[in-house]
Amino acid sequence: MKFLKLAFLGLGLSLSGLGFSYDFSKADALFAKRAEGADDNAKFESATLALKAYEAIYSHEKNLSEAETVYAFTQMNRLNLYRGGMLEGVSKNERKNALKSCIASTDDAIETLPGHEPHYFRLACLGLLGKISGPLERLKYVSVIKAEIPKALKQSTVDGKYVGGFEGGGILRVLAGVYSNLRAKIVHLYKPEEALSLVNIALETSGNIYRPFPETMTGKDYYDNYYYKGQSLIAVGMKTNAFDRVQEGYELLTSTLQTLNELIEAGELPKGREPETLFYKHLMEVIKKNIEDCRGSRWNSCLEDNLGKETSDEHDEL
Repeated sequence: MKFLKLAFLGLGLSLSGLGFSYDFSKADALFAKRAEGADDNAKFESATLALKAYEAIYSHEKNLSEAETVYAFTQMNRLNLYRGGMLEGVSKNERKNALKSCIASTDDAIETLPGHEPHYFRLACLGLLGKISGPLERLKYVSVIKAEIPKALKQSTVDGKYVGGFEGGGILRVLAGVYSNLRAKIVHLYKPEEALSLVNIALETSGNIYRPFPETMTGKDYYDNYYYKGQSLIAVGMKTNAFDRVQEGYELLTSTLQTLNELIEAGELPKGREPETLFYKHLMEVIKKNIEDCRGSRWNSCLEDNLGKETSDEHDEL
């Protein structure tokens, strides 16, 4: 029982607000400026400056504790996800290279670092790389994703049950994005009901402080989870031809957007994660408009056309 209790706590404490001996303040200051710039290319450069600072620490500092090593690795790949997944105005090659760098960094980290972080970033970066690749290129990543899924889920399992952990249930959220993606049908990864179950667990992730973010955040403070719950509800509705589930997803997205607008007006978005939260706000607006455009007798085929089409602007996980 003691082991299980420690394992359970480990799901959420690997990047808690424990003190570090190494001074990350310069790198953290650059991380806070990752979204500075007049356009996405300028933001990409700002994020790259921060990335290089963490890379230098991760690669060259020999006396880091295990927790400090995990932190440097995590910050590197938060920045790779931001550069590769959220800056649409940057060239596709640069975005792919950012995500490939993330994946490469997980090859050794999965063997040497404990906890959720390497598995989360491996799944997330593989999924995003597949998203911005063409259909044939995407197939190269499917077998790697399928091989990683049971390893990642093992990190989120305690006493036979899934439990959310790092990044507000990040592993479960990424899988919800994969399983609710229409394009996952062709590779037999389309599982909308399972997607909905996983993202509901992610939303219930208990609160923790994840450095460098200064405040306790639960799964409900990661607004990414609301986007993927909305997407999962829509997928369930499409699969079962039940527009009431699509409407449920629409109402969830609408109420979440209202909350986010109120938080923006009050200056109370989750501190430190403003760029990522605003990105997912944009995605909610896009999918909400798709539903509005598809109301009517042919809503299912309309949504399938709109949500399943191949474009460079899609934001689901595969």
